[in-house]
Amino acid sequence: MKLAAREWQSPKSSSLRILFIQYSSNPSGSTISGLLTVKGFLENDWKVDVAFGFEGPYLQEYEEIGCSVHVVEHRNWLRGKGIRIVRNIWDEVQASRRFEKLIRRLKPSVVYVNTLVSFAGVIAAHNMGVPSIWHVRELFDDMGGEMHRPMIGGKALVRQVLRRLPTQIIAVSQVVADNVVGSSTKVKVQVIPNAVSRALLAEALPQSIARESLGLRTAAKIIGVPGGLRPVKGHDFFLEAATIVANQNPDCEFVISGSGTSAYRDYLERQVNRLGLSDKVVFTGRMETMNVFYSACDVICIPSKSESFGRTAIEAMAMGIPVIGSRVGGLKEIIDDGKNGLLVNYGDVASLASAMDRLLKDTSLRRSLGIEGQRKVELEYSESVYQQRIIDVVNGVLANTRKN
Repeated sequence: MKLAAREWQSPKSSSLRILFIQYSSNPSGSTISGLLTVKGFLENDWKVDVAFGFEGPYLQEYEEIGCSVHVVEHRNWLRGKGIRIVRNIWDEVQASRRFEKLIRRLKPSVVYVNTLVSFAGVIAAHNMGVPSIWHVRELFDDMGGEMHRPMIGGKALVRQVLRRLPTQIIAVSQVVADNVVGSSTKVKVQVIPNAVSRALLAEALPQSIARESLGLRTAAKIIGVPGGLRPVKGHDFFLEAATIVANQNPDCEFVISGSGTSAYRDYLERQVNRLGLSDKVVFTGRMETMNVFYSACDVICIPSKSESFGRTAIEAMAMGIPVIGSRVGGLKEIIDDGKNGLLVNYGDVASLASAMDRLLKDTSLRRSLGIEGQRKVELEYSESVYQQRIIDVVNGVLANTRKN
């Protein structure tokens, strides 16, 4: 790995060009946040090139808003275990050469890497002497996250990379900053939480129409679980609690969104049948837009084992829907227990069932939590606030680079 940075020429503000590296081109939290980020850049009259790790449906989404799109194949270096990670790191070093060619051709003012997994882009920016911002969105497996620590060196190796390569680090939550970055780094770290898209709020539907489209009873009390179908999302925990709630509230139903592996979906359906919930639980599959899902629900439950942030929490809060979340990760930073939502310990089935039952039966509490949730989103998680924070970071990086 080359570490001797080449000389970088400070750009004029009128010629600012961003190379935005977005590993995933499939629907995910990073691609949604990435869209909001580059929209802010474009509205600031900056030119944006987006480099994806592979072909996928979101290439068109980015093109449609005015980005130039490229595909530079590289790996998720922290997905494998053991010796696989070592191989992935080597592959990323090789992939960095492809990014260097792209940087040489585009001559960006800044390289903005939108996820921890795009290691190759940060290597290339460093080698080419271009300022880089690394936006970290993941947690390691010791916090229940889905990123594996390297077999040799573990967190220390990743933190060494974070100390040496980027100009600036952004973390989506304080828990990510602590878990992944740590406190002993010379690189400046700023926590900038994710945001809610204005488009989501503009597309809210009447509850009856939303329920009809999902095959739910109009008169039922509905508790929804948004997000992907992955074990880390805590569906087992939720279904155990739902059994108790269904016995106490015969008029309630449960709706679970998201796609995942067929094996995991089959497993959850077997759990539903085993618990006697087959007439109470609806799986929607992947939703093209989440506005229909949120509009149909009286309560949103996020029973995750781990969350680096908790995007679905702020989306539901933005629409005035009360949220129950596990007391984990970024959810603890979003939800003020008893004020704008409720928190329960992950795995405490009785407490989760009690919280769901309480909200189903207390209309006034649902309303007050919903109002306070909307207020917090407007102050801290709006699209405009998020975009301005990111733009301020980019301008700060450029200003500091000019000084140095």
